[in-house]
Amino acid sequence: MGVALFRGREFRKASESLRIFIEAYPTAKWRRSAEDYLFRCETGFGDIRDGIVHDYSGKYETDLRLAAVRKTLAKRRTAALGRIRKLLGVRVPRTFLIRFADAGRDRSGNYATTRLEVVRGEPRHVVVLYTEYLVMGAYDLDRTLTHELYHCLQRARLGEDHFLVPKWAREGAALFVAGQEESRTRLLAAEVGRRRNVDDPMRLLVNGLDGRHRFEDYAEDVAAFAAVEERHGKAKTVKLLRKLLATHDVEAAIGEVLGESFETFEKAASARARARLTPLLEAGRAELLDAIRLGREKDWEGMQKALPAAGTVYDPVVAYYRALTMQERDRHEEALRAIREGYLAKHREFTTFTDNALHLELRILAAMESDEFADAADRAVRDLEPTGAFNAVRKLLADLAPPKPEPREPLPGDPSRPDD
Repeated sequence: MGVALFRGREFRKASESLRIFIEAYPTAKWRRSAEDYLFRCETGFGDIRDGIVHDYSGKYETDLRLAAVRKTLAKRRTAALGRIRKLLGVRVPRTFLIRFADAGRDRSGNYATTRLEVVRGEPRHVVVLYTEYLVMGAYDLDRTLTHELYHCLQRARLGEDHFLVPKWAREGAALFVAGQEESRTRLLAAEVGRRRNVDDPMRLLVNGLDGRHRFEDYAEDVAAFAAVEERHGKAKTVKLLRKLLATHDVEAAIGEVLGESFETFEKAASARARARLTPLLEAGRAELLDAIRLGREKDWEGMQKALPAAGTVYDPVVAYYRALTMQERDRHEEALRAIREGYLAKHREFTTFTDNALHLELRILAAMESDEFADAADRAVRDLEPTGAFNAVRKLLADLAPPKPEPREPLPGDPSRPDD
């Protein structure tokens, strides 16, 4: 009931319903979601300047990395809004807000999210940038801002039932407008192609636009709109994007603007995605999988020799494994250079190995008994919470902690000795 009332913009009643739920069912699995919706009903931002909400008080409050982002964010927000306006030729409200939040234990892989919140008594569309991914440099901030602000525009134009537009259309349009086809396609090719248990990566990545939407589907989503531009030109693509800001009926919009059936549209999307993904998936995949097999057998020297040469979509994975093979052979200084210069300096954006790389860097510093270890460990505990790498970091720190003293027997007359 609380969520329904929120969707209907009856925020006071939604707040009351959510409070009743939280009080009545304190251990329910939906409690966290209810608390989140309650927060969105009653947000009281204190300081808003240039579309940026300055209410953050999380674990990075004094972190210099976040401070550097704050200095440029207002200009980057303005530029992102300008890119959307220039491409589509539509009015883009300047009322969309941006704020920071720690993902904390809810790290689902989303770098940011867009949602409705009540700000000073008024419903506003807000982009929430999750701090962990920001400070780790996990993505291109300018393109991500464009992507998320475009989602704000979709929400503003289509209303609360914007979810009636299929997710492939919402996400594909946002990726296309933000210029993310290349980066997202490369990311997904590397992520799916490196999986040893996937015999045919293309079946996961290209399987049609309809049906349940998954992480692997984004390459085909954006290919749908890139294929329109390729076949019909920029003007028709823009016209379709504008039409999709005014209707939930995607198939009707495709028929009206492009003069073709959804089946034709979908086949063109799949063809575009396959054409982009095939060379990326194939180059170096066999060598990488063979190297991973050798690594599982602890043949570190064999693994290093088997890794494919640079120049493929798997470069981030290869850079990580190259540093790992050096570390496992006790070549610590070489491993540290490899993980810092070969991976962290080049491959943080749009990869899925940064958590692993930061943990490996910490392992190397520990093995070297480096003076940098304490600071690096402090950052890792904050940055990696609560990923698998975070659990590995905690285990490493526990293993390195000095042993606790054995409890001693109290001596006669010792004040800690209990009375007989």
